[in-house]
Amino acid sequence: MEHGILLAQEMQLTHVIFESDASNVIDAITESALGSSVGHIIQDIIQAKASFVFCSFRHLIRDFNYAAHELALLARRIGSHQLWIGVTPPFLVPIVQADMLN
Repeated sequence: MEHGILLAQEMQLTHVIFESDASNVIDAITESALGSSVGHIIQDIIQAKASFVFCSFRHLIRDFNYAAHELALLARRIGSHQLWIGVTPPFLVPIVQADMLN
């Protein structure tokens, strides 16, 4: 989530919606859970939120955002971050198409 916010800032986006199937992450952000083990990251996210005109954090069940789940699995598997701007990675095309039908 933190990397996504930093990317949105770098891209100078003004209106953003961040979605995750990790309800504990969304809850920690929306409840400002600074006392948790990742409180310092939550604090950074909350501070970064102020740089947007509109910023929302939403929980989605995995069934409604399977493409994001697959990207997270890829990042974990290869151990690095990748960025695709304006294109969909070929392995993800059928998953994105299925997501759009839900």
